[in-house]
Amino acid sequence: MKKDNKLYYDLLDQAFELMNSQLGTAYTRDAIDILLTDAKNGDRDIPKFLKKFSGGYEDYMLEPGYIEQIRSQLVIAKYACGIIARTDVDVDEPYRWRHMIIHDMCRLFLIGHEFEGGKNFYRTYCKGYAKSKIEDGQIYGGYSLWSEVAAEYLAQLVDTEMLTPTLEQNEEHAEWIVRDLKNGAFDVKECLEALLIDCLATQEVMFADSKEEAFEIIAEYGWLDTTYWKKLLNAVYDHLHAPEGKFWEIDIEFIKSIGSYYLGIRAELMMERIGQPIPSGDVDIEKYLRILGEFEDEEE
Repeated sequence: MKKDNKLYYDLLDQAFELMNSQLGTAYTRDAIDILLTDAKNGDRDIPKFLKKFSGGYEDYMLEPGYIEQIRSQLVIAKYACGIIARTDVDVDEPYRWRHMIIHDMCRLFLIGHEFEGGKNFYRTYCKGYAKSKIEDGQIYGGYSLWSEVAAEYLAQLVDTEMLTPTLEQNEEHAEWIVRDLKNGAFDVKECLEALLIDCLATQEVMFADSKEEAFEIIAEYGWLDTTYWKKLLNAVYDHLHAPEGKFWEIDIEFIKSIGSYYLGIRAELMMERIGQPIPSGDVDIEKYLRILGEFEDEEE
């Protein structure tokens, strides 16, 4: 690219410095391949960049227009990792651009610390482990949802040079997400990720004296009020605030529970759209997701 990227490399160095000082890591630009690109050049730059990461990306990332779907993207292969970062977002607010990079670096940190010995959860459980389509939906959906929320929660702790947002600041965005969910949002998982972040990665909730205090504050906003949303919110909060502090450590049962609540919310939203009352207890998740066409009946 012809533009001067000095500003962005300075911001990258700041991001690495914050990560290393807060988490005791040793990240540098020499160890992580960085692609700086924009909407104009992404279709050309991204396929060439991804050639370095065999097995570390999905085919849709090579398609024209992929750049429009992202702000930044962490890419991990067996022996290499990199970040695709757009230089045409947050151009007037450099600290937000730096936070975007910190978020991706936190994803990298989490992936390396999910299990003792650096075992990779995604490769272990998200490909070929599940015995049914429902279980696969639980694991893949639960892991994807958890990893985004955990990364942003950690990024808020790491990025001491940016103020953590408040619930009031997030209110308009959260209300828009809830409307989108109730109107049949295309990507429910991404909406729930954003809504959990709007709730949990905030000053009032992160630094509340107790869970009771945090949830009383969240309840004042009343953004979503269903059985499975409450279960999801409780489970994610409890794990983020685990007494031992290492919230990045996960296991398959935890992720399956998150995924089950995610699928439950999808069923609840469908019931609401077709005019059925949402029960106060559990619902038949498989029944409603099959109506949605998510899962065909499986042979015994």
